[in-house]
Amino acid sequence: MRRSFLAAAVIIFMAVAWDVPVIHAQNQPSPFTGCKVVPLPLVNAAFEQRVVELTNDHRVSIGLPPLKRAAPLDEAARFHAYDMATEEYFDHDSLDMIERVTEESGTVKTTFNVVCSMAKRVGQSYKGWSRLGENIAAGQESPEQVVQRWLESPGHRANIEGKDFREIGVGFATSGGGFFPTCWVQNFGTRSRIHPLVINREYAQTDSPEVEVYVYGRWTQMRLRNDNGAWTAWQKFQNSFRWRLDWAAGERQVCAELRSGGRREVTCDSIVLTTSDPGLSGAS
Repeated sequence: MRRSFLAAAVIIFMAVAWDVPVIHAQNQPSPFTGCKVVPLPLVNAAFEQRVVELTNDHRVSIGLPPLKRAAPLDEAARFHAYDMATEEYFDHDSLDMIERVTEESGTVKTTFNVVCSMAKRVGQSYKGWSRLGENIAAGQESPEQVVQRWLESPGHRANIEGKDFREIGVGFATSGGGFFPTCWVQNFGTRSRIHPLVINREYAQTDSPEVEVYVYGRWTQMRLRNDNGAWTAWQKFQNSFRWRLDWAAGERQVCAELRSGGRREVTCDSIVLTTSDPGLSGAS
């Protein structure tokens, strides 16, 4: 029988809650101990990206802005997914195995020690946060399945629909046949002085140069540019608008410079454009 589990945690001014107990099993201890996040290679980049896309599709469908994928949150989420899958525990805090005893009955009893809270673990990578949240799951076979399961649970859905979150990170890991065949982690966050720009709901690619852009914050004016091109004239700030990329296949970037009173900020996002302007084909 395939096992699956869910748990959610939210931190707002350091108040924490989760909805399932720690679950212990019988795998080898993780090579990582203590409270230090270690960057890990991707196990399945497509799975992680698809979780971001499905999350943002849901948010936009109910009138919420899309979340920007943030590398520091990816790093924290990926590490926790790996640690849970390898050491076979299920908790928002990071645990290390301290003892494993085989009793006379043949039952293996495992003792774990809490070595790192969720806030401390995520905060090592995601500096300057003002809001944090986390969803975890184990046993689901696909991004579609895990996001649907989260949406069916009020606590997890509340994180996905969090109005105070601006950024997201996703981690996925496999155990190689252990108690949890898959582990999934979503980290949500907000950094008070960072106002993300999001292209096309943070999808990885597009075949059209016409895209949707969302910019967080309340500003008086903004100006825009493609790649390293010239800035537009200053214009009235809008959170959401349509924009045209430079129509050439490859990674395209959109940046916005924002200003209000004495405050200024530059924010950017990238997307892979899979097509080029057919009118330029064969041009010398």
